[in-house]
Amino acid sequence: GPDIISFGYYKDVNGKISKVNIKNQGYDKITRYLLNSPAACMKIYKRSFLSKNNIFFEKGKYYEDLGLTPWLIKYTKNIDYVEDNLYYYVIRENSIMTKKSFNPKKDDRFWAIDNIIKNLENEYQEEIEYIAIKQLIVMYSIDILKLKKEIYHKRIEKVNKYFQSKFPNYMNNKYLKKDRFFTKIFVKLYNLKLIFLCKLIIIIGGY
Repeated sequence: GPDIISFGYYKDVNGKISKVNIKNQGYDKITRYLLNSPAACMKIYKRSFLSKNNIFFEKGKYYEDLGLTPWLIKYTKNIDYVEDNLYYYVIRENSIMTKKSFNPKKDDRFWAIDNIIKNLENEYQEEIEYIAIKQLIVMYSIDILKLKKEIYHKRIEKVNKYFQSKFPNYMNNKYLKKDRFFTKIFVKLYNLKLIFLCKLIIIIGGY
């Protein structure tokens, strides 16, 4: 019956296997869908639902799943969950997404967040803000802060300007306040522009 079914997966990074579960913190189905990973490998879509609404992944983009999956709620609220890990995701060393050298296509995260904002317009603002925090301040910044200063410096400025423009009060996000300690402290230090401490946390945490 559902248009979308979401589930967890196993992640294998160079032989180290972990579970990525779909979190259930008492949220309704739509909020839960938005706050969980946007990864397409955690979802099954009804073909007729995609065809009817002319939904396709964007060609030539990184993070095409991030740029698409959240705003599918624009077309359906018929979403359900299977509380199991049904997919096995192997991440290879030196794959497109794990290379140590910087690929400018990783900046497509900005496009992806813009695409969510454009398609959901004025709905779910706090959820979209939280997605942006996790994707740009945490995940994107962890990636770029491992690289040379000439690469990460201008991109950190781009992140800061992006949030000043679109999410100026992001530190008060209700979902950020409930997040784990690492995320909250990293975002706090980032907000204070204490980038050297952010880099230290990345090293200590093994990210």
